[in-house]
Amino acid sequence: MRAIGWALALYLGYKLVAIGVIAILSQVAGYAVNYFYFRRVFPTQRLSMRLASFATLHEMARFGIHTFVMTISNQLLNQGAPVLIGHFRPAAFVGFYNLPVRLLQYTVELVGRIGIVTNTNAAELAARGGSESLKGLAVFTNRYCLVMFMPLAILLWTHGPRMLAFWVGAQFASHSAAVLPILVAGYVVGVVGQFSAGMLLQGLGKHQRYALSLLVEAVAALLLLVVAIPRWGIVGAAWVSASLMILNRGLIVSRLVSKTIGVPFAPYVRSVYAPPALAMLPVLALSFWLRSTILPGNNWMQILGAAAIVGPVYYLLAFFVALEREHRSLLASWIGNRWRPVLANGVAHG
Repeated sequence: MRAIGWALALYLGYKLVAIGVIAILSQVAGYAVNYFYFRRVFPTQRLSMRLASFATLHEMARFGIHTFVMTISNQLLNQGAPVLIGHFRPAAFVGFYNLPVRLLQYTVELVGRIGIVTNTNAAELAARGGSESLKGLAVFTNRYCLVMFMPLAILLWTHGPRMLAFWVGAQFASHSAAVLPILVAGYVVGVVGQFSAGMLLQGLGKHQRYALSLLVEAVAALLLLVVAIPRWGIVGAAWVSASLMILNRGLIVSRLVSKTIGVPFAPYVRSVYAPPALAMLPVLALSFWLRSTILPGNNWMQILGAAAIVGPVYYLLAFFVALEREHRSLLASWIGNRWRPVLANGVAHG
């Protein structure tokens, strides 16, 4: 609803107020759908103000205060740089910085949805005492999130500036292109590689230190941005944001998760990052070669052609390098079961 509504509103000539109204309406619709399916799953559940109690409110507050700190910290991390850029630099630079940020935030949204599933699965496994399954959940969810996102990261590193130029124009994109590869590195290591780790800690109810680390990251980011933006502009802001992402959400959170699930820090980090990176290196070299030779990205067709090569090649390598043996067998069986009837029907008709 939100994406289609925004596209229609902009196409029909409406401006920011309409965009805001559509955002609110789509969110209300999402809450309505959640409530509808809640009633489907729990049809006898009573909802009434008379059932509320201060004891329950206190219990929720004790657990929710850390989630509240996380939410505020994330808001500071997401909005702090644009606000400070608008203060120290002309307003146009906010747009130059926000373009790659929004592009990454929306494409990483898939990882966020997987993280929500990790949250609930972690709580279930903890309740059942599945410590070994919990270790696998922590490692494989993050690793496979990286595997899914990596072809897009490769394409943004190699053809990202051209994509931005075709999207918003070369003059606007020339500023955004300078910060795009820096932010991609930060998001790959700090957000994609460990987003599910934060959700896992929440699901286990052990996210207090994670919330504190986000708050410290947010405060450090604001202080460093005040120094970096006047001197180095949006490129300095990108380096501050990406470096803190990698340090905190990449390394420190990995440390917290490894201690929680009982896996040494180095093997945990190696298990999450090494296989996707090993599959990435030759494909990144291939993508750079495509950019410098047959598919430089002079138009959308060339960019799509590069994507059509980079994606399948990476996933083929990752199938053997990043997937566990039993997971390869499961995936191969699933693909076989899906396509066997199609092939059988084709042979029968032939």
